[in-house]
Amino acid sequence: MGTVTVPPAAPVTPDSEPLAGSVLAASGALWSQARNGQLEKIRLDDGAIRVHVRSQANGERFLVMLPDGELEVRGTTFDVSVEHGATKHVHVDEGVVELRIRDHGAMLLSANETYDAAAPAIASVSGDPARVPGRPPARRVPRTTTGPEDDEIAYAAAIELLHQGRSDQAASAFHALALAEPGTPQAEDASFLEAVALAHAGRTDAAALAAEHHLASFPGSFHRKEAAILVARAASQRGDCAKARTMIASWMDGPLDPNMRSALGACETSSR
Repeated sequence: MGTVTVPPAAPVTPDSEPLAGSVLAASGALWSQARNGQLEKIRLDDGAIRVHVRSQANGERFLVMLPDGELEVRGTTFDVSVEHGATKHVHVDEGVVELRIRDHGAMLLSANETYDAAAPAIASVSGDPARVPGRPPARRVPRTTTGPEDDEIAYAAAIELLHQGRSDQAASAFHALALAEPGTPQAEDASFLEAVALAHAGRTDAAALAAEHHLASFPGSFHRKEAAILVARAASQRGDCAKARTMIASWMDGPLDPNMRSALGACETSSR
């Protein structure tokens, strides 16, 4: 089974609706997305995705189907990863999701909260969520208009969140900016800074996913090297040395700089 790609949403007709969720998928992820009336489903069989779901109208539902359960949202940004037929990790940037894993009951996760399969205390015996402590949610960056001045204010607010160490909130703010102004220089910077903010939050896989999307969307990006390093670091940590070296191959003619050496880690000398 190969990587599933989703074609652009079809034009809106009386019988069709635009997709409510925008998806960034890690290379090799096995997933699909479809909408039928007011029900939209993503199926994730393996790998990692990052999803932004617009606010849902009355009657709409948005589900992520997992090998061992499902996740339902009402309007949020989150990451989810699956390995070997089991949900490994869910992290919510904003909004609320309900995660239903077989034999674990239902878990509500809100902004800055995480489900990790390696932490069995996440789900209590009663089925109620045991939430992972996180920083209090920061004020969301307002986007009530789309004029240049408003975009500048939102961009400055996102930068300030990053400087304050509110990396998860900054990532969400940059994600919103990139979606609001696709193809613009500001979107290019915002999509890269989303990856940087996720890396600062210690979310290496999510940072790599965002960086891969940045490279695909802006192949001539000024930040191409830095984004490639983020992808290489995650690949190295997964033991995928071939991909790690491939990502930074363009800059390996001379001595490796410290950032590339750090990203490669043990893969620097590995023959795999």
